[in-house]
Amino acid sequence: MGILTVGIDLANNVCAVHGVNEAGKPELVRPAVPRVKLHELIVPLPPGDGDGGVLGAHHWARQFETGSVDDNRFRPAREVTGYG
Repeated sequence: MGILTVGIDLANNVCAVHGVNEAGKPELVRPAVPRVKLHELIVPLPPGDGDGGVLGAHHWARQFETGSVDDNRFRPAREVTGYG
């Protein structure tokens, strides 16, 4: 199974990344990813939907699109359910 959903907790210097597969089981857990390393961690992952309620989320979506992720879609928060 591959990673289906990735959650990113954006912070000033260090971000937390949590990815789960189709069964809801964690496959990618990185509690402390430096912002300068976030792009290289996310770009190799398959494209998917995103939920961005803050300006920083949209900034990162544009950054990921400059890599191999060409299908980033952000949905309004009301359309996204939590996992975990």
